[in-house]
Amino acid sequence: MTSDAIPESLAPIMTMTNTALPEGTIGAVVARAGVGKTSFLVQVALNGMLDGKNVLHINLADPVKKTVIWYGEVFSHMREHHALEGIKLDDLVARRFIMTLKINGFSVAGLQERISDLVEQNIFSPEILVVDGLSFDGSQYETAAELKALCNAFGLRTWIAVPAHRDEERDDKGMPARITEVAGLFDLVWELLPEGKKIHVNPLKQAESFRDDARLFMDPATMLLGVLG
Repeated sequence: MTSDAIPESLAPIMTMTNTALPEGTIGAVVARAGVGKTSFLVQVALNGMLDGKNVLHINLADPVKKTVIWYGEVFSHMREHHALEGIKLDDLVARRFIMTLKINGFSVAGLQERISDLVEQNIFSPEILVVDGLSFDGSQYETAAELKALCNAFGLRTWIAVPAHRDEERDDKGMPARITEVAGLFDLVWELLPEGKKIHVNPLKQAESFRDDARLFMDPATMLLGVLG
C-alpha cells in the first residue's frame, strides 16, 4: 500500500501502532472485559496490513468466522471515518492469516511449530503476531517468557491481550496485579482506561526506541483509535 493512499487522519495512528514495537519485541494491551482489547488488536493488525506487513492473528477463544467478522466490522468503520476510498479489505487479506487454537491445548512450542510450517512451505511469513483470548495471570510467567523467545526467534512484533479487573490492585508503577509478575518480560504495556467520553490508551511501559509523545484513545461509539490533541 503506497503512503499516498493513506488519509492524513489515519497516518498518525498507523505510525504509532506500527512503530510502537521494534522487530523481535513483545507488547501487552491490558483492559477489563468488554473495554476493547479485541478491537484494538484488530486495528493494530489492519494498520500493519495497510503498511504492507504480514499479520498472524491467533485467537484462542473464537472461531475463524467470528474473527473475520471482527475485521469486517472494524475495517468498515475505518473506511467510513477515514475515507479510505479505493481500499478494500479484500485487497489486504492476503497479508492476514487467522489461526484458532483451543485455549486448553495451547502451547508456545506448538505455535512455534505451526509458524515454522507456514514459513518453510512458503505459505505465510508473519511479521506481526497478535494473540487474543489467552487466559493470562501471574502464574503464566513461563508462557510469557516462551512467547518473548518466539518473537525474538522470528523477528515478530507481538501484541498480546491481557485481561484485568476493575478494582485490581496495582504496584508502585501502576501495573495491574495480573501483569506485575511478568511486566519485565514485556517491552511495552498499554492499558485501555475508560474515562469520560473516551477510552484512553495509557502507556504504563514503552519500548525504549519509541519516542512518540502523542497519546492514543478509542471512541466508545465506533471503537476506532484516534490521537489526542
